[in-house]
Amino acid sequence: MSKWTRVLISLELQVPFHNKKIYESFLGFLIHYQPDRLVGIGDAADCPAPARWNRGTAEEYASKLQQEINTLTGMFKDIRYIFDGEFGIHEGNHERRINVYAKTKAPAFASLDCLEIGNLLKYKEFGITELPAVAPLCRGWVTTHDLGGQLRSTSKYAGGTAIGIARRLGKSVVMGHTHKLGHIQEVVGGRRLHGIETGHQMDVKKANYISYPNWQSGWAVVEYKDDKVHAQIVNVEQNGKIHFNGY
Repeated sequence: MSKWTRVLISLELQVPFHNKKIYESFLGFLIHYQPDRLVGIGDAADCPAPARWNRGTAEEYASKLQQEINTLTGMFKDIRYIFDGEFGIHEGNHERRINVYAKTKAPAFASLDCLEIGNLLKYKEFGITELPAVAPLCRGWVTTHDLGGQLRSTSKYAGGTAIGIARRLGKSVVMGHTHKLGHIQEVVGGRRLHGIETGHQMDVKKANYISYPNWQSGWAVVEYKDDKVHAQIVNVEQNGKIHFNGY
């Protein structure tokens, strides 16, 4: 008899703007939930220095990017200390800033393998697989960050962007990028589609570029066996408190 496969989908940390309390709660949840697979949904790193709106500012010249990368790889080390299962990560639009910056501002360096995100973040060392823009999750379900940069707009409603992509792909979608945590279902052509957005692990007080954002912290879990799929969002408060099945 086949068993249920458990997948934990998260890690939109946005280092260095991550929330340490949420991250510590995430590690505790990882131990408690014991997933078979861990999917990083993208934007584990924020990479503010090469962002286009920071060009010409002190942020561009702050020389903090290596420090931020070291912080994130240290977090991968934490995760691997307690979890030895399958681990894959999507590239987010924030990590993509590094490659875009090299191509536009330092094209002589753009072809360097060392600047590829998987090499910068030592994926091979930590046994991490770099996932494609849209990756299979289970039968009829996929994960993505932002369709590899092809997403042009987002919904103001949590889950709204994901269900829109689900209609477009004809498959249920679990995605990051929006910073929202939500789950919307629709029946299209007699078939049920799910759209899930996995929230974030940011400290919203550090997001000084926006006031009172409509963002929700947390992550998602998906369990599947054969044709059966059960998905839930996990609400997490900024103080790290988790709301999930009495946890």
